Amino acid sequence: MIPLPIRIDVETLPALLVGAFLLCAATVQILRQWWAHRQLDLNPKMDEAAYTHMDRQIRSRLIVGVLLFALGIAIPLGDQLDFFFRAHPSLFFVYWIAVLLVVFGMVILALTDAAMTVAYARVSQLRLRKERQQIEDEIRRYRASKNGSADREVES
Repeated sequence: MIPLPIRIDVETLPALLVGAFLLCAATVQILRQWWAHRQLDLNPKMDEAAYTHMDRQIRSRLIVGVLLFALGIAIPLGDQLDFFFRAHPSLFFVYWIAVLLVVFGMVILALTDAAMTVAYARVSQLRLRKERQQIEDEIRRYRASKNGSADREVES
C-alpha cells in the first residue's frame, strides 16, 4: 500500500472537505469571471462607463476567486501541518493570521464591489433621468411646434 502524502483521519477530514469545497467554488468563480470577460470584450455596443465598471467588477471578482482558491489550499494544509506547528507555535500564529488576512481581504473586495455597484447604479439612474427629461422636452417642443403650425393653418 502506497502512503498518501496527506493524513486522512477523523480530525483532518472536515478541513479536507472544506478545502475541496472551496477549491470547487473558486474554480467555478474563476471560470465564470473568465467567461464574463470574454463576453464583455465581444460586446462593442457598451459605452465607456459601463465597460469600465464591468471590467473592474470582473477583475475584483476574479481576485476573490483566486483568494478563495488560496484558502481552499491553506485551510487543509494548515490542518496537515499541526505536527510542525506544535514544534513552532509562533509559526502557527503567523500562518493562521495570514489565512485570516486573506479572508479579510476577500471581505474588503466584496464590500468594495458592492459599493462600486451601488455608485454605478446611482450614476446610471441620474443619467437616464437626464436623458428622459431631454426626450420629454423634445416631445413638448415638437408638440408645441405642431400646434403652432396647426393654428396657422386654421387662420388661413
